[in-house]
Amino acid sequence: MTDSGESQHKSGTMPQWAQDIDNAGRKIWRRHRRDEDQKQGEYVTAMILNAICLYFVNQLPNWNFPFITPNFGIILWVINLSLVAQIVGNGFMLIYRAKWWRSAILMIINAIGLWATYTFYVIFPIDLSVFTGEWANTLLRIFLIIGIIFGVLAVIFHFVRFIYSLTIELID
Repeated sequence: MTDSGESQHKSGTMPQWAQDIDNAGRKIWRRHRRDEDQKQGEYVTAMILNAICLYFVNQLPNWNFPFITPNFGIILWVINLSLVAQIVGNGFMLIYRAKWWRSAILMIINAIGLWATYTFYVIFPIDLSVFTGEWANTLLRIFLIIGIIFGVLAVIFHFVRFIYSLTIELID
């Protein structure tokens, strides 16, 4: 650094205020890179956890739990579809990171999850009354309704975000 508050930079001397701005930009860029690396870990973790859930959900009918009804086999395919969509979608987001792509994948994943939640609500393949009484079934149905509402909101949110991100990318 020179006496006048300037420092050497690649392109020559740079005033201190410009160097401060440059350093702030470099910090933001490093933080952005850390966020991207963290997202990679989240995608891989989500893929692993969904694969584990896929295994256990398919084993539930074999374990003869008293609260699992015969109707569980009817909805197993939509639960499997939702879990496989999560695995594949996270894999796609791991490979390609454009914002519009991520929003599209999340919109599709949430739509399939919404379908699975609605199907679970309609068919309701479990009976918790064998342990606690009918109130537990009612409470679970309320949670499913809340999940359906949030699922609809998530699909709408990611649709709007997809359109916005795609528009921004097309403009640039």
